[in-house]
Amino acid sequence: MLNTKGIHLTAKDVQNFNQNLKAKDDDALNSFVKLLRNKYHATVDVSYEVRDYLGVRKKVFQSLFFTTEKMKQDFAAWPEMIFVDTTYNLFKRKLPLLLLCVRDTMGLAHIIGVGLLANEQKETLRSLFENLKK
Repeated sequence: MLNTKGIHLTAKDVQNFNQNLKAKDDDALNSFVKLLRNKYHATVDVSYEVRDYLGVRKKVFQSLFFTTEKMKQDFAAWPEMIFVDTTYNLFKRKLPLLLLCVRDTMGLAHIIGVGLLANEQKETLRSLFENLKK
């Protein structure tokens, strides 16, 4: 797929994000978000749940969703039906990868959003689709 600058964003680019999560989770996640925003000019949303561990409040990753301007244009062009393709155990952390797609008049699929989820609970999925509507 192409971003707004005409740069190809491949599945390998998304998969390479796994390398960023190996060391320090927060720093790696922040680096990945920065890469998406700066290199691909993506709109990125990261959601956390705050949990209490023995009196210490800690942010726990729930989901990451991103879309580019081209993805938004494709969604605007063919909004009738959204297809969701989920891949499991793709990354070391076993995060499900969701590709949200539409089909054009020629039957070709266009990715309109990408999500990484810590779980597949109703609220996490709802948050993902709410981000798509923005």
